[in-house]
Amino acid sequence: MGSTFVQNYKDVGLISLHFDEKIGNYISFEGYATRKLDDGSQFSSRLPFSDQSYDQNERKFCGVVSYGDNRAKHGVKSQKWEFIFDTQFVSVLSGKMVLRRVSGEEKTVPFGKDICYTNANIKNVVDIHDTVKRLEEEGATESTIEYVRSFTPIDDNVDPWLVARFNKDGQIVKSYRLSDGKLLDIENRRLGGDGAKEIATALSTNKTLTSINISYNDIGGDGAKDIATALSTNSTITHINLSFNNIGDDGAAEIAIALSTNSTLTHINMSHNKIENAGAKGIAAALSTNSTLTSINIGMNDIGDDGAKFIATALSTNSTLTSMDISNSNIGAFGAGKIADALSTNNTLAKININNNNVPASTLSLILQRITI
Repeated sequence: MGSTFVQNYKDVGLISLHFDEKIGNYISFEGYATRKLDDGSQFSSRLPFSDQSYDQNERKFCGVVSYGDNRAKHGVKSQKWEFIFDTQFVSVLSGKMVLRRVSGEEKTVPFGKDICYTNANIKNVVDIHDTVKRLEEEGATESTIEYVRSFTPIDDNVDPWLVARFNKDGQIVKSYRLSDGKLLDIENRRLGGDGAKEIATALSTNKTLTSINISYNDIGGDGAKDIATALSTNSTITHINLSFNNIGDDGAAEIAIALSTNSTLTHINMSHNKIENAGAKGIAAALSTNSTLTSINIGMNDIGDDGAKFIATALSTNSTLTSMDISNSNIGAFGAGKIADALSTNNTLAKININNNNVPASTLSLILQRITI
C-alpha cells in the first residue's frame, strides 16, 4: 500500500503501522529511546512484521512482531496483529493483538473503542461528511469517527480532545489544544518535561477542565514547575493526578507553592515521585495555609521521620483535609508519633493510610483512634 497509519486520539502516535513495498512492513514506536526490554537491552525503534498475510476481500492484514530470540517486554515475546481496513484505507476499522508470553501463554486483546489508527495522508481527504458516513456504515471505532469528523483540510489541529500529530516532511508536528470537556486523562503518554510545558500553557487559558490525570509521564522537576505555574492561576481544576512523574523534591516544592495560592483544587495525588523530607517540608507548609484541599496522596515516597514531622505540624492546624495517604514512606516510630500527636487536635481528618511503614502497633492503634470516624 505504501501507507502509514498513525495511532491518534488518546494514544497519540505511540505506535505507527507502516506498509512499504521497498523495505517491507513494520511497526514503529514513539519514545523507544526511553524504553527497555526485560533484560535491560535497548528497545528497537521499529519491528518488522513476519508471517504476514493479507485478504483482499476482507481487507484484513495479519502479521507477527517479535522482540527477538530470548527477549521480551513485560514477559511478552511476540505479538500477532490482525486488523481490518476500511474500503478507502483511511483508517483501521477493527483489530486485535494476540500476546504470546515467554511461558507460552497467549492472551487476545481486541482493539478498544478508544483506539484510532488513521492514514497519515488523511489531510488529503476532501469530503469529510461522506467519509464519516461511510466509516460509520463500515463499523469504525467511535474514536476514529470523532477524529475524522473533526478534521478540516484547512486546519491541521483536528483533535477535539488533546493533540494532533502529522508526519510532515519527515518531522512529527505536535500541537496541544484542550477542548471544552471537563475531564482530561493523558496517563502514560510519555509527555516528559516538554510535553508538560505545552499542557501547562494550554491549562493557563482553559476555563472548563475540572479534572486532569497526567500520571506516568516522567515530567520531572521542570515539568512540575510548569504545571505548578498553571495551577497558581487556574480556577477550575479540582482534581489532579501527578503520580509516577519523578518530580523529586524540587518539583514537589513548586507544586507546594501553587497549593499555597490555589483556591479550587480539592484532590491531589503526588505518590511515587521520589519526594524526600525536603519536598515534604514544602508540602506541609502549603497545607498549613491551603483551605480547599480535602484529599492528598504522597504515599510511596521517601519522606521519612523528618518529613512526617513536617506533615504533622501542618495537620495540627489544617482544618480542611479529610483524607491523607502517606503509606510506604519510610516513616518510623518517631514520625508516626508526631502524626499521632497532631491528630489529637485535628478534628477533620477522617481517613489516613499509613500502611507499610515502620510504625509500632501501639502508635498505629493510637492514630486510628484519633481520626474522626
